[in-house]
Amino acid sequence: MLKDSGLIRSLGLAILITVFYTAPSFAVYSNLDNLNLPGYETTNKINFYMTQRAVGDISDKPFDNMLGTDQGMVATYGLSFRITDWTDLSIFRSNLNQEFFIANKIKFFDGFALFWGMTSKTSTLITKDKSNFVAQLILCETILRDKLALTFVPTYSNFQAASPTFAIGMGGRVTVAERVGYFENIEVLGEYTPAFGGYAFSNPELAVGVKFKTLSQILTLMVTNALYTFPNGYILGSSDGLFHFGFNLTCEI
Repeated sequence: MLKDSGLIRSLGLAILITVFYTAPSFAVYSNLDNLNLPGYETTNKINFYMTQRAVGDISDKPFDNMLGTDQGMVATYGLSFRITDWTDLSIFRSNLNQEFFIANKIKFFDGFALFWGMTSKTSTLITKDKSNFVAQLILCETILRDKLALTFVPTYSNFQAASPTFAIGMGGRVTVAERVGYFENIEVLGEYTPAFGGYAFSNPELAVGVKFKTLSQILTLMVTNALYTFPNGYILGSSDGLFHFGFNLTCEI
Protein backbone atom coordinates (compact mmCIF):
# COMPACT_ATOMS: atom_id res chain seq x y z
CA MET A 1 0.00 0.00 0.00
CA LEU A 2 1.09 3.54 -0.63
CA LYS A 3 2.43 5.31 2.42
CA ASP A 4 2.36 8.85 1.09
CA SER A 5 -1.03 10.20 2.15
CA GLY A 6 -0.22 13.45 0.32
CA LEU A 7 -0.08 11.53 -2.95
CA ILE A 8 -3.45 9.93 -2.23
CA ARG A 9 -5.00 13.32 -1.50
CA SER A 10 -3.59 14.66 -4.75
CA LEU A 11 -5.07 11.76 -6.70
CA GLY A 12 -8.46 12.35 -5.10
CA LEU A 13 -8.32 16.06 -5.90
CA ALA A 14 -7.35 15.28 -9.49
CA ILE A 15 -10.46 13.10 -9.84
CA LEU A 16 -12.71 15.94 -8.71
CA ILE A 17 -11.05 18.53 -10.95
CA THR A 18 -11.21 16.20 -13.96
CA VAL A 19 -14.89 15.36 -13.58
CA PHE A 20 -16.02 18.97 -13.28
CA TYR A 21 -14.45 19.75 -16.63
CA THR A 22 -15.65 17.00 -18.73
CA ALA A 23 -22.39 9.29 -14.67
CA PRO A 24 -23.61 6.54 -16.34
CA SER A 25 -27.24 6.03 -17.34
CA PHE A 26 -27.59 4.32 -13.98
CA ALA A 27 -26.16 5.56 -10.70
CA VAL A 28 -23.45 4.13 -8.53
CA TYR A 29 -23.40 3.89 -4.81
CA SER A 30 -23.59 0.52 -3.14
CA ASN A 31 -21.55 -2.56 -3.76
CA LEU A 32 -23.09 -4.46 -6.64
CA ASP A 33 -25.33 -1.62 -7.46
CA ASN A 34 -22.29 -0.02 -8.78
CA LEU A 35 -24.00 -1.84 -11.14
CA ASN A 36 -28.99 0.87 -8.20
CA LEU A 37 -28.34 3.04 -5.27
CA PRO A 38 -28.98 5.87 -5.19
CA GLY A 39 -30.84 6.94 -8.27
CA TYR A 40 -31.45 3.91 -10.44
CA GLU A 41 -32.64 5.66 -13.55
CA THR A 42 -36.38 5.98 -13.09
CA THR A 43 -38.67 8.88 -13.88
CA ASN A 44 -39.78 9.11 -10.26
CA LYS A 45 -38.98 12.21 -8.23
CA ILE A 46 -38.61 10.22 -4.99
CA ASN A 47 -37.31 6.69 -4.44
CA PHE A 48 -37.08 4.67 -1.22
CA TYR A 49 -34.08 2.40 -0.67
CA MET A 50 -33.40 -0.49 1.66
CA THR A 51 -30.29 -2.66 1.82
CA GLN A 52 -29.62 -5.68 4.02
CA ARG A 53 -26.41 -7.65 4.57
CA ALA A 54 -26.52 -10.82 6.69
CA VAL A 55 -23.72 -10.71 9.26
CA GLY A 56 -23.29 -14.49 9.31
CA ASP A 57 -21.05 -16.29 6.82
CA ILE A 58 -23.02 -18.22 4.18
CA SER A 59 -20.62 -21.18 4.49
CA ASP A 60 -21.77 -21.69 8.11
CA LYS A 61 -25.49 -22.40 8.57
CA PRO A 62 -26.21 -20.97 5.13
CA PHE A 63 -30.00 -20.90 5.51
CA ASP A 64 -30.03 -19.30 8.97
CA ASN A 65 -27.29 -16.83 8.11
CA MET A 66 -28.87 -15.95 4.79
CA LEU A 67 -32.00 -14.82 6.65
CA GLY A 68 -30.00 -13.11 9.40
CA THR A 69 -31.86 -15.00 12.12
CA ASP A 70 -28.76 -15.99 14.15
CA GLN A 71 -26.33 -13.08 13.83
CA GLY A 72 -28.55 -10.28 12.55
CA MET A 73 -28.42 -7.99 9.54
CA VAL A 74 -26.64 -4.78 8.62
CA ALA A 75 -29.57 -2.61 7.56
CA THR A 76 -29.62 0.65 5.62
CA TYR A 77 -32.63 2.80 4.70
CA GLY A 78 -32.84 5.97 2.67
CA LEU A 79 -34.53 8.30 0.23
CA SER A 80 -33.35 9.79 -3.04
CA PHE A 81 -34.83 13.03 -4.38
CA ARG A 82 -34.50 13.75 -8.09
CA ILE A 83 -33.80 17.47 -8.41
CA THR A 84 -33.31 17.64 -12.18
CA ASP A 85 -32.69 15.14 -14.98
CA TRP A 86 -28.98 15.32 -14.23
CA THR A 87 -28.70 15.44 -10.45
CA ASP A 88 -30.26 14.01 -7.30
CA LEU A 89 -29.83 14.24 -3.53
CA SER A 90 -29.92 11.25 -1.17
CA ILE A 91 -29.91 10.64 2.57
CA PHE A 92 -29.35 7.26 4.25
CA ARG A 93 -29.07 5.75 7.71
CA SER A 94 -27.28 2.48 8.59
CA ASN A 95 -27.29 0.57 11.86
CA LEU A 96 -23.59 -0.22 11.30
CA ASN A 97 -21.76 2.41 13.37
CA GLN A 98 -25.14 4.23 13.52
CA GLU A 99 -24.03 6.06 10.41
CA PHE A 100 -25.74 8.77 8.35
CA PHE A 101 -24.84 9.34 4.71
CA ILE A 102 -25.77 12.38 2.59
CA ALA A 103 -24.85 12.16 -1.08
CA ASN A 104 -25.23 13.85 -4.43
CA LYS A 105 -25.01 12.42 -7.93
CA ILE A 106 -24.17 14.64 -10.89
CA LYS A 107 -24.70 13.13 -14.32
CA PHE A 108 -22.76 14.96 -17.02
CA PHE A 109 -23.78 12.68 -19.87
CA ASP A 110 -24.55 9.00 -20.45
CA GLY A 111 -21.58 7.01 -19.25
CA PHE A 112 -19.97 9.73 -17.13
CA ALA A 113 -21.01 10.90 -13.64
CA LEU A 114 -19.75 12.06 -10.28
CA PHE A 115 -21.05 10.59 -7.04
CA TRP A 116 -19.89 12.19 -3.78
CA GLY A 117 -21.05 12.34 -0.19
CA MET A 118 -20.36 12.77 3.50
CA THR A 119 -20.92 10.30 6.32
CA SER A 120 -21.27 10.80 10.06
CA LYS A 121 -20.89 7.95 12.58
CA THR A 122 -22.98 8.65 15.67
CA SER A 123 -22.08 5.48 17.61
CA THR A 124 -20.38 6.23 20.94
CA LEU A 125 -18.08 3.27 20.24
CA ILE A 126 -16.44 5.26 17.42
CA THR A 127 -14.03 7.79 18.89
CA LYS A 128 -12.09 9.00 15.84
CA ASP A 129 -12.62 9.49 12.10
CA LYS A 130 -16.34 9.91 12.83
CA SER A 131 -16.92 11.84 9.59
CA ASN A 132 -15.80 10.72 6.13
CA PHE A 133 -15.78 12.12 2.63
CA VAL A 134 -16.09 9.92 -0.46
CA ALA A 135 -16.01 10.66 -4.18
CA GLN A 136 -16.55 8.32 -7.12
CA LEU A 137 -15.91 9.06 -10.76
CA ILE A 138 -18.21 6.76 -12.73
CA LEU A 139 -17.46 5.65 -16.26
CA CYS A 140 -19.80 3.19 -17.97
CA GLU A 141 -19.94 1.76 -21.47
CA THR A 142 -22.76 -0.35 -22.89
CA ILE A 143 -22.13 -2.68 -25.81
CA LEU A 144 -23.84 -5.51 -27.68
CA ARG A 145 -27.07 -3.53 -28.10
CA ASP A 146 -27.10 -2.62 -24.40
CA LYS A 147 -26.98 -6.29 -23.35
CA LEU A 148 -23.57 -5.82 -21.70
CA ALA A 149 -22.37 -2.89 -19.59
CA LEU A 150 -18.88 -2.39 -18.17
CA THR A 151 -18.20 0.06 -15.34
CA PHE A 152 -14.97 1.64 -14.12
CA VAL A 153 -15.17 3.55 -10.81
CA PRO A 154 -12.12 5.33 -9.33
CA THR A 155 -12.99 6.05 -5.70
CA TYR A 156 -11.42 8.21 -3.00
CA SER A 157 -12.31 8.13 0.70
CA ASN A 158 -10.76 9.34 3.94
CA PHE A 159 -12.21 6.49 6.04
CA GLN A 160 -8.99 6.86 8.03
CA ALA A 161 -7.87 10.48 7.90
CA ALA A 162 -4.24 9.52 8.43
CA SER A 163 -4.27 7.09 5.49
CA PRO A 164 -6.94 7.93 2.87
CA THR A 165 -8.04 5.12 0.57
CA PHE A 166 -7.84 5.13 -3.22
CA ALA A 167 -9.60 2.21 -4.97
CA ILE A 168 -10.78 1.37 -8.46
CA GLY A 169 -14.04 -0.51 -8.80
CA MET A 170 -14.54 -2.68 -11.86
CA GLY A 171 -17.90 -4.21 -12.64
CA GLY A 172 -20.23 -5.45 -15.30
CA ARG A 173 -23.79 -6.47 -15.95
CA VAL A 174 -25.30 -8.79 -18.54
CA THR A 175 -28.99 -8.61 -19.45
CA VAL A 176 -30.18 -12.21 -19.64
CA ALA A 177 -33.93 -11.67 -20.23
CA GLU A 178 -36.30 -8.80 -20.84
CA ARG A 179 -39.20 -10.53 -19.07
CA VAL A 180 -39.83 -13.80 -17.26
CA GLY A 181 -43.30 -13.97 -15.73
CA TYR A 182 -43.72 -10.95 -13.45
CA PHE A 183 -39.98 -10.13 -13.57
CA GLU A 184 -38.52 -7.59 -16.00
CA ASN A 185 -35.01 -6.56 -17.06
CA ILE A 186 -33.24 -9.51 -15.45
CA GLU A 187 -29.50 -8.86 -15.14
CA VAL A 188 -26.52 -10.78 -13.80
CA LEU A 189 -24.03 -8.49 -12.02
CA GLY A 190 -20.48 -8.72 -10.77
CA GLU A 191 -17.94 -6.31 -9.31
CA TYR A 192 -14.43 -6.22 -7.88
CA THR A 193 -12.90 -3.25 -6.03
CA PRO A 194 -9.19 -3.47 -5.20
CA ALA A 195 -7.63 -0.70 -3.11
CA PHE A 196 -4.35 0.67 -4.47
CA GLY A 197 -3.37 2.98 -1.67
CA GLY A 198 -4.09 3.92 1.92
CA TYR A 199 -6.09 2.05 4.53
CA ALA A 200 -7.81 -1.16 3.39
CA PHE A 201 -8.52 -4.70 4.53
CA SER A 202 -6.62 -7.71 3.21
CA ASN A 203 -9.39 -8.96 0.87
CA PRO A 204 -10.67 -6.61 -1.89
CA GLU A 205 -14.43 -6.15 -2.16
CA LEU A 206 -16.07 -8.77 -4.37
CA ALA A 207 -19.75 -9.30 -5.14
CA VAL A 208 -21.96 -11.21 -7.58
CA GLY A 209 -25.71 -11.16 -7.92
CA VAL A 210 -28.85 -10.82 -9.99
CA LYS A 211 -31.09 -7.77 -10.41
CA PHE A 212 -34.64 -7.54 -11.73
CA LYS A 213 -37.69 -5.28 -11.67
CA THR A 214 -41.16 -6.34 -10.59
CA LEU A 215 -44.13 -3.97 -10.42
CA SER A 216 -42.67 -0.71 -9.01
CA GLN A 217 -39.72 -2.34 -7.23
CA ILE A 218 -36.14 -3.07 -8.26
CA LEU A 219 -34.49 -5.91 -6.35
CA THR A 220 -30.86 -7.04 -6.31
CA LEU A 221 -29.95 -10.35 -4.64
CA MET A 222 -26.25 -10.84 -4.00
CA VAL A 223 -23.38 -12.57 -2.29
CA THR A 224 -20.62 -10.23 -1.10
CA ASN A 225 -17.61 -10.20 1.21
CA ALA A 226 -18.32 -6.60 2.34
CA LEU A 227 -20.75 -5.74 5.14
CA TYR A 228 -20.47 -1.98 4.64
CA THR A 229 -23.01 -0.58 2.20
CA PHE A 230 -21.71 2.99 1.92
CA PRO A 231 -18.83 3.41 -0.55
CA ASN A 232 -16.46 4.87 2.06
CA GLY A 233 -16.66 1.47 3.78
CA TYR A 234 -17.21 -1.20 1.15
CA ILE A 235 -14.13 -0.11 -0.87
CA LEU A 236 -12.07 -1.30 2.12
CA GLY A 237 -13.03 -4.90 1.29
CA SER A 238 -13.11 -7.65 3.89
CA SER A 239 -10.81 -8.46 6.79
CA ASP A 240 -11.76 -12.14 7.00
CA GLY A 241 -12.66 -13.06 3.40
CA LEU A 242 -16.06 -14.44 4.43
CA PHE A 243 -19.09 -14.04 2.16
CA HIS A 244 -22.55 -12.84 3.14
CA PHE A 245 -25.98 -12.85 1.55
CA GLY A 246 -27.56 -9.47 0.91
CA PHE A 247 -30.10 -7.55 -1.09
CA ASN A 248 -30.85 -4.02 -2.28
CA LEU A 249 -34.46 -2.91 -2.75
CA THR A 250 -35.56 0.22 -4.61
CA CYS A 251 -39.22 1.30 -4.36
CA GLU A 252 -40.66 4.00 -6.56
CA ILE A 253 -42.79 6.44 -4.56
